[in-house]
Amino acid sequence: MNDASSPPHRWVTMQDVARTAGVSTITVSRVLRTPEKVRAATRDRVQAAVRDLGYVPDQVAGSLSSRESRLVAALVSTLSGSIFASTVDGLARSLREADHQLLLGTTEYSTASEQAL
Repeated sequence: MNDASSPPHRWVTMQDVARTAGVSTITVSRVLRTPEKVRAATRDRVQAAVRDLGYVPDQVAGSLSSRESRLVAALVSTLSGSIFASTVDGLARSLREADHQLLLGTTEYSTASEQAL
C-alpha cells in the first residue's frame, strides 16, 4: 500500500541493473542470454544486481528484439473432465524442461473461439 511519502511502484529495468552493476545494458543482456560470453567477475556483479533489485526480464520485449519466443500456445477443446489433463501436464512439463512456457486456451468445441484464440 502506498502512502504520500512512498514513491509509486515502478518496474526495475535493465538500465537499473546496468547502473547498479556498473556495466552497460548490452552487458546485462549478454549475462542474461549468453552468460558464458561474459567474464566471471562481471557476470557475478550483474547477477548480484539482478537478485538485489528483483529484476525480472520482460520475455515479450526480449522476444520482439530477438525474433524468438519461448512461449508455446496450445488450444484444447475443454478442460472439463480429465480427457486433456494428462496431455496438458505432459506438454507443460516438457516445455519447462526446455525453458519454454505454455500458454493454454480453451475453445469449448467452437470453431469461432478457436479462430479468435
